[in-house]
Amino acid sequence: MFKQTIFLFLLGFSGLASSEINLIESSSIKSGLKTFVSTVCIDGYKFVIANGTVQFFIKEKGEIVPAKCETK
Repeated sequence: MFKQTIFLFLLGFSGLASSEINLIESSSIKSGLKTFVSTVCIDGYKFVIANGTVQFFIKEKGEIVPAKCETK
């Protein structure tokens, strides 16, 4: 969780990126080691962060497309 928070902080406040980032949900999964999982909205698209960042996709009208989310 700490690494994810630092990553989002640095990405959001660095001069290299100017993205709108909102935390949608955060939880932990216990399977041997405790893993923190966060779902975030970055510039209107949904991402899942666990041990890396993965973009969330959905099936819409028979096509695989990036999942969109509401920005605040």
